[in-house]
Amino acid sequence: MRKGFSLLESLLSLSLTLVIVLAGLEFFGVSRAFFFRLKDRSEKRQAALAALDLIRDDAQRAGQGLSSPISLGLVQGLATDDGRLRTERYEKDLFLSADIQPGQTSATVKDAEGLKRKRRLCLFQGQQGQLLEILNVQDKTLTLTPAAEAYYGKEESRLLLLEVVDYYLDDQTGVIRRKENDGSGQPLLEDASLLEYTLEANSRLATIRLALRSQKEKIYEMCVFPKNLALASRR
Repeated sequence: MRKGFSLLESLLSLSLTLVIVLAGLEFFGVSRAFFFRLKDRSEKRQAALAALDLIRDDAQRAGQGLSSPISLGLVQGLATDDGRLRTERYEKDLFLSADIQPGQTSATVKDAEGLKRKRRLCLFQGQQGQLLEILNVQDKTLTLTPAAEAYYGKEESRLLLLEVVDYYLDDQTGVIRRKENDGSGQPLLEDASLLEYTLEANSRLATIRLALRSQKEKIYEMCVFPKNLALASRR
């Protein structure tokens, strides 16, 4: 008759098996945590690069259709305003139905469809012009601010509707938001600690930088050449 395992041998075998299982679970837990850290880091990197791509696309189109207003100093096309990165470009022409007199705070256009309050306009004629904001829209009449500073003929002048996009960082929440015209700021990137841009005066090369709170040592950077601004500056 064969001799079986003693109680001590069984306990030792069970203990050894338990140690191996626990070591395996510990290794699995460490590997799993490491995997999720890498995954989270990769996802945040992809999100930061995607945000930069969107900002770059807007920056590349900055000043589109606004060569005359930029050369007159009415708009910048690409600028920082109160900590915001702002891009401006042409959306469409609004054709005047009547002349605008100095001091006038309204304008009648041939088509006011889709226009809303707080939209920005650029009015210019020859070497004079100004920026305006819509206060109210009634039928085809726009109430504007500020008042017209000069005479603008309906045939000689141009009234342009601007498309304005603002990027700004909410320091409290760490969220970079994208605001288009008078809309609400839509979240673009979370966990952000930095958003800034510089524009070289000579080369017209713009550099956009952003950083994440969880990756303080890493700064994501992208260079953009806003060709519309460069062309306008040469006029």
